[in-house]
Amino acid sequence: MMFFPRLALCLPVRLSSILSLALLLCCALLTPGCGRAAGRGGLEDGLYLRTAYAFGNLDISTVYLAGDRIAWNPRGGVDPFDFAAAEKNDPKNVGHFKVNGDKLEVTWGGGRAAQSLPLEYDKGQLSALDGGLISKAAAYKKDEHLDAVFSGSIGTANVSAARTLTLTKSGQFTMSALGDVTLPRSTGGGSASSESNTQGTYTLSGNTLTLHFADGKTEKHTVIPFNTALDPAKAKVNDEKLIYDGMSLRRER
Repeated sequence: MMFFPRLALCLPVRLSSILSLALLLCCALLTPGCGRAAGRGGLEDGLYLRTAYAFGNLDISTVYLAGDRIAWNPRGGVDPFDFAAAEKNDPKNVGHFKVNGDKLEVTWGGGRAAQSLPLEYDKGQLSALDGGLISKAAAYKKDEHLDAVFSGSIGTANVSAARTLTLTKSGQFTMSALGDVTLPRSTGGGSASSESNTQGTYTLSGNTLTLHFADGKTEKHTVIPFNTALDPAKAKVNDEKLIYDGMSLRRER
């Protein structure tokens, strides 16, 4: 390895530059993460969509990067994202990061342990994070209006939630939400449920859905258009998804 720098001192500038470039190319081809010093690692700011299969199920998560800051499953819209509010409401999913070789080193807030997450690149672009495929998220047009119904549900052993969201071309929305909680017998058992039905107007731009409720309340949500069709030419309506604050809602019409 010492031969090339000494030789370069005796070579014309152009040939020396060629040798330097060749050395960098060898490093990039033979060493994972070579050329990505601690820092940004070539990652772009913005919202990313990450998908992974776990136990036969599709796991969907979102990641937002800005400078050296990171938010996992950011809520409240990202145009722009309010890190200060997230640090108060969800500190364990907000932190700072740096890229060190093929690792994303993250320091989380809220007492959550730091992580070193594997990175993978394809042709210089980030392609995988912590074992899941990842890419820049698609976005809606500015002030886009949809004529669609989306619905979905999530659940664990003790908690379940379902949501249906209807959007109209005229800018109106209706939403119904249902939640159930079942307490384990070890804590005395029992269950509770809640249901809500709301309506109002909406604005949709980029990856932010703003709901203006009839009672005057306003909410912002992080959304991503996502299509699961293997062949876009054969896509059906229910192949289209709306990722709503990390929850996958399937389009019904």
